[in-house]
Amino acid sequence: MEEELKELFGENSLSYDDFSKAIEEKGMKLANLSAGGYVAKTKYDDDVKKAKNLDYKKKYEDLEASIQGDDGINAKLKNITTERDDYKSKYEDLNSKYSILEATTKVTSAGIKPEFAEFVASKVLKEVTDTIDFETALKSFKAKNPQYNSETTITRKKVGSSLSLDGKETNNQNETNQIMNDLIRSARD
Repeated sequence: MEEELKELFGENSLSYDDFSKAIEEKGMKLANLSAGGYVAKTKYDDDVKKAKNLDYKKKYEDLEASIQGDDGINAKLKNITTERDDYKSKYEDLNSKYSILEATTKVTSAGIKPEFAEFVASKVLKEVTDTIDFETALKSFKAKNPQYNSETTITRKKVGSSLSLDGKETNNQNETNQIMNDLIRSARD
């Protein structure tokens, strides 16, 4: 721009009329930038009119509605999520039942009485951790609870002691029975 102005003035000083004529010959236009003269007034007015006609609130609502999925995508996603959760619940239930079944089979084959197998399996599964496997927990349980082992038979011994009439303990059941019978007979006679 500086070079162009030097060409206009050259080495001479110009009057305003000479300056205006030199600018027109060069195809230049002068405008007061502070008055907005650098933009054609009609173009500016058209842009302002377009901006006023735009409904930004409506445009925002339309964009927000498209994000939220007015076309049913959110409903489909919710249905898929619900269906996934149902299948997950069913899987966990079946997996739990399978684990008990598998544990019951292992417990029975390890020598636990069949009538206690499911109970023992659930107890042993509760003892299984990251550091204790099923077999180790089963061995420990069997050692602590021998009454569930099929090899173990619990026999109850009949204690043959009873009290005699004089308060002393005797080991002869027949003697005690004889004394009692005699007492009953004497009371009848």
